[in-house]
Formats: sequence, structure tokens, C-alpha cells
Amino acid sequence: MSVGSINTLGPIIQLNQVQRDTAKTLNQLATGQRINSAADDPAGLGISERMKAQINQNEAQVRNLSMGSNFNETAEGALSGINEALGHIQELTVQAQDVMLTSSDRMAIQEEIDQLSTSIRDTVLSTKFNDLKVLPAALPDLLKLSQINVLSDPNQASQTALEAIDTVSSLRAGLGSSINAAEHTINALNNATINTVAAESQISDLDIAKAVSDLAAQNTRRHLAIGAFKLATKANEETTGSLLSTIV
Repeated sequence: MSVGSINTLGPIIQLNQVQRDTAKTLNQLATGQRINSAADDPAGLGISERMKAQINQNEAQVRNLSMGSNFNETAEGALSGINEALGHIQELTVQAQDVMLTSSDRMAIQEEIDQLSTSIRDTVLSTKFNDLKVLPAALPDLLKLSQINVLSDPNQASQTALEAIDTVSSLRAGLGSSINAAEHTINALNNATINTVAAESQISDLDIAKAVSDLAAQNTRRHLAIGAFKLATKANEETTGSLLSTIV
């Protein structure tokens, strides 16, 4: 290697390095990300990717819990309607206990009870969420709707209606607890996601002000490297000229 090439090697190395640094900074400014490849920050990239995976997992869990809560809310709404119908049935069974009523009167009451029971069965069969039935098909049997008969025993019919109301109320309470529990879990997951997003942002997001400052510094370094290269080249030419004069 000649003396001239040695004199210019340092500025060339510096110029190549500053060009690489400038290209990296420009890429970061273009994407708004500090880490665009593993080479930018190997450790930071690993942490960032793990955090992104946790964020995606939290968001998926929130979607699942929200879907489950919507399902339960649909079921609870249907049971609320059933409770209302049972309340009316119970009221009718008490009315049927009036000793002043005739058989025809009680038959009319029973017809109304039967219609309400049919509406309850229809609610059980037709209430769906995402094409899934939300209530068990055996619920009418569990409520003993077919046993509510004021023609045979108004008092027993009233007791059966009260028991049906208690059963539906218990089911609604269970659904309400599940909905509340899911809501608390969703809130916790959302808070965790917010904090994880903020932490991941600190790792991967670019500090724009610092990047612009770095770019300015790199531009200065580039000009200095170019200047040093020119000086070294000029010095080489002068040295070469002196050597040639000596030889001649």
C-alpha cells in the first residue's frame, strides 16, 4: 500500500461510516421507529416483540370475554322477559284463588296462563346469539310450567309459579355475576395493554428531536470527512510531486 493511500484511508473509513449512520437515521425518520431491524438494537428488538405478543394476547382475550359477556347479556335479557311473564302468571294464580270465581272464570284465567307459558317456551327456543341458543331447551320443564293449573289447585299453582320465579331469578343472578367478573377482567387487561403499549413505545418509537439532531451531526461529520479526504489527497499529490522532482 502506498503512502498516499494510507493518508486517505482514514477519511474514507470515516466517510463510509457516516454514510451508513445517515442512511440508518433517514430510515428511522421515514418509519418513525427506532428499531427497524435486529441490527438496530438486538436486545431491544427481542423485548419489543415479546411486548407486542403480550399486547396481541391481551386484545384477543378482551375480544373473547366481550363476546362471552354479550352472550350472557342476551341470555339475561331473555330471562328478564321470562321473569316478567312468570310474575303475571303468579298474579293470575292468586286471582284464581278467589272463592267468588266460577269455573268459567278460572278456565279463562288458565287460558291466559297457558298463553304466557307458551310465550316463555317460545322465548327459550328462539333467543339466539350468533345463531347459538342462549337458554337450555329443558328450562320450561325445570320451571314446571305444565304443572301450573288453577283448575285443579290454585294454591299449588301459585306456589309452583313462585318457585319458577325464584329459579329464573337465581339464573339471572349467576349471569350477572359472570358479566361483572368479565367486566373486571376486561378492565384489568385493558389497563395492562395500555401500560405495555406505553413501555413498548419507549423501546421502539423514535425520538424525532434526537434523530434530527443526530442527522445534523452526521451531516457535519460528512463534510469534515470530505474535507479531510481532500486535504489528504492534496498532500499525497504534493508528496508525489516532490518525490518525482527528487528523482528527476
